[in-house]
Amino acid sequence: MSNQTTTDVQVIDGTIDILTAAGDFVTLADLRAEWATAGVSRDQVDRALTALHTAHRISLIPESNQKMLTDSQRAAALRLGGEDRHLAAIPEALTQPAVPDVPGIVASTLHDLGAYNRETSTGWYPIHRLRQAVQEDHPYLVDAEIDDALRALSGRGAVGLRHSVSRSSDRRIGLEYKGQHWGLTRLK
Repeated sequence: MSNQTTTDVQVIDGTIDILTAAGDFVTLADLRAEWATAGVSRDQVDRALTALHTAHRISLIPESNQKMLTDSQRAAALRLGGEDRHLAAIPEALTQPAVPDVPGIVASTLHDLGAYNRETSTGWYPIHRLRQAVQEDHPYLVDAEIDDALRALSGRGAVGLRHSVSRSSDRRIGLEYKGQHWGLTRLK
């Protein structure tokens, strides 16, 4: 694309595409370099960035550690609101939840439930109730993820598993692991 044929709308749409693909902050130096290879002027990129920022479609922020900035990153900054902005991102991409540490969540819940070996009780806790407790605070987690976390924690020796009283319902509510059925768990 040459500078004369690339419209501001194309620069806006392309900037959104670049930032969405990155999923994180991109330096304006990198963004400008990408547009420069397409023959787009700095003024066009500035107009697109300003329009996107004003419409709250992107976040433009200064680099928090100014000492880390290279000369090219300083030169690529866009001055808005009295400060130089060095980084751009799509706000929605920044607010996506991180991949949860399911084993950490399960272990923390077991601890909160008192499911560990104590002087006053054995601390064994029914696995089906553990799933319910985890899902109260983390409704996006499904049983299979919690079970996988229990298996991983057991494999690392972080939790114990115990057979419960054998009932037909235990087969539906317990945990299958290493060819056996487990109904109770606790932190070691």
